[in-house]
Amino acid sequence: MNNHKITFPLGYLDTNIFNDNVDVNIVFETGEVYFGTLITMKNIESFINRGDIYFWCTNMFIVKDLKKETIRAAILKSLFDKNFKDIFTKIGDIAHIFEGLSYNDLIDMNDLATENCAS
Repeated sequence: MNNHKITFPLGYLDTNIFNDNVDVNIVFETGEVYFGTLITMKNIESFINRGDIYFWCTNMFIVKDLKKETIRAAILKSLFDKNFKDIFTKIGDIAHIFEGLSYNDLIDMNDLATENCAS
């Protein structure tokens, strides 16, 4: 499960890397597609501090920040630690999630522009 691409189904350009959350699809060369939400502790704190008495998120993966290198490192570590399938949910395969596209057609997060990311 090492050959994979990370995509942002809802985008990444306006992400505040220290206080935000971002949805990701992790697409493996085998065709499997997994989904999760990466979130920072500051983002959780901001929800609680605005008066919410609890916070929850399906497939929540708490990370230090939302820099691309942190995202990739955290996902790789979850694979290495064998926690990946406990954190992320398989949502289907490339043919159904990205109709008409193949693995090679998908753009990995490292190939996206990030000049507009907030920090």
